[in-house]
Amino acid sequence: MDNEESPTRIRANTLCNADCGVMQKQSLTFATNVATSRHASTQRRVPSRNRRSTTPGDKETRSPQTPTEVVTQFLANTTNPMIVKSLVAEDATYVSLNYDNPDLKKIMPWAGTGKGPQAFIDTFTRVSQFWQILAFSPEELFGAGENVAVFGRFTYKSKTQAKTVESPFSILSRVHDGKIVYFQFMEDTFATAASFKSGGSSIFHSDPNGKEIEI
Repeated sequence: MDNEESPTRIRANTLCNADCGVMQKQSLTFATNVATSRHASTQRRVPSRNRRSTTPGDKETRSPQTPTEVVTQFLANTTNPMIVKSLVAEDATYVSLNYDNPDLKKIMPWAGTGKGPQAFIDTFTRVSQFWQILAFSPEELFGAGENVAVFGRFTYKSKTQAKTVESPFSILSRVHDGKIVYFQFMEDTFATAASFKSGGSSIFHSDPNGKEIEI
């Protein structure tokens, strides 16, 4: 049987506790229900060697988590260091917002490329320190092979300026042997960075046939 995972769609709606920054699951379908149903359906299709052993004296075995299950579990536990470390490879790459943007990094220090589980932990910890997390909602999650894509939206309120911003987000993740080895997170950084703006204006000239604009 082909081991490539069939594309799967998962709908979820997750709210975050604003006081502690801990992401809490709110029902549509998410980590536990998704993992259970996905595991059960996989069990019916895989060869018998991957199913639970029922032979007396044999140790019970389970099929490994699929890439979509790994990413789903990670998103439900981003503020739990122990779980993050169990799901992220030691040499994993985390691309946060941009590969390397020094100016953006001055505003959001987690921007750029990081390595290992600690980069994941530090990013989500700092996000909850800079913003009050009003909502974080993965809306579509699907995978093919080792690759997983997630699309959703979030609503944050900056703690320094009390400005609320809503942004779409997208994630591209790669999972190998049950561990996240690559994770790229994108959002509307023009909007999110602006939630920290304390004064002044910016002048732009984007249209070759137009005039400068001030925001």
